[in-house]
Amino acid sequence: MKFVHRYTRFLVIGFLNAVIDLFILNVLLLLSPKDALHIFLANTVAVTCAITNSYFLNRRFTFRDVAVRDAKETSRFFAQAFINLVLNDAIAVFFSTYLIFSKSIPVFVSSNISKGLAMFISSSMSYFMMRYVVFRPSPTQKKIQAIGRDGRGVTVENSVENSVENSVDPPVKTAAETNDSSRNGVSTHHQE
Repeated sequence: MKFVHRYTRFLVIGFLNAVIDLFILNVLLLLSPKDALHIFLANTVAVTCAITNSYFLNRRFTFRDVAVRDAKETSRFFAQAFINLVLNDAIAVFFSTYLIFSKSIPVFVSSNISKGLAMFISSSMSYFMMRYVVFRPSPTQKKIQAIGRDGRGVTVENSVENSVENSVDPPVKTAAETNDSSRNGVSTHHQE
């Protein structure tokens, strides 16, 4: 069930990243010549903006339970981002050039078709890279998760919370009850 929630958050953030990516790509394509170099540059800028947004949102929402926000994690993310960028650029430029020259599809249309394919392939790869390489649980988190399970699959934290909520405190005597017990000869004070 946790996978479904995590993947759903990833898809929602991915949709937002796609909007950012496509918006920037199309604005830059409208402002620049339509050759392979400019498609490459426009795509690189658009993907870089989307990847930066992806890092902050996925760290904050999708992988918040395992994100440690240290230099190693950040460097793993940007290594993954570089692979994502190279893959995205290669697919977008190659496929767009193919559609333009082999199929005579207009640049604007071919760029968006190839961009859709590039986003699908690179975002699929990106999820698995982020899940298993970038935002992986630290050894300490793995130990806590392993130790934290009791026989019922309940974490130690939940067990502690449940035991505190379900515990019965000894009754606290009110002032009236204390006075009644002292009248009956039951007293905790030594009287002379």
